[in-house]
Amino acid sequence: MLIEKLRNERERFNMNRANKRRERILIVTKNSKVATTVTMYLKQRSAKKVSANGQKKGFSVNCILTQDSVENVEKRNFEFRHGSLDVLVINWKSINDVLRGTVDAVIIFDSAHPKYFQTMMETEMDNLTSMNCVKLKLYIIIDQQADKHVLPQYVKFLQKYKHQAPQWFRAQYEKYRTEFNANLAERKRLISERPLTNSSTDTSQ
Repeated sequence: MLIEKLRNERERFNMNRANKRRERILIVTKNSKVATTVTMYLKQRSAKKVSANGQKKGFSVNCILTQDSVENVEKRNFEFRHGSLDVLVINWKSINDVLRGTVDAVIIFDSAHPKYFQTMMETEMDNLTSMNCVKLKLYIIIDQQADKHVLPQYVKFLQKYKHQAPQWFRAQYEKYRTEFNANLAERKRLISERPLTNSSTDTSQ
């Protein structure tokens, strides 16, 4: 599980450091319903997590939704920055409610909406970065079939930050472009073959 991988990496990083800190993980979902479901699932999974020596090794998780009160948002942010909240789940429209400098890793969980790239990735990712410019770790979960419509935006995002797409993604993107160009050519052919309708106007008096 990605959350456990990130937490284990942080534990190894903390081994030789006096000031140990948590890995603060932000999970972005497409709407409040998914955010609530993911939060419930992670709470159940965390409750069952036990280390090799039998000690409980769970993580604290909660969510921020667009319908939450100002007081609730402030409480979650305080817990995320100063308390024991390890994982914060939000719907993507709540991205502006997350305080700057509180996030170590971002997981875009499902159905990467195009506005993730326009609103969040191109603007808010920089805002989430802490004041001392600690780099964010970004993970994007993409369905190779259902999320085809966001492939061009994802490529633009990678190019902006000078990153190279993984091999499987490049192959998928080329497949998408081939299908797109074929559909576009077929559409143009059908339009060109449509019969022209001549309309004449009787101007005789």
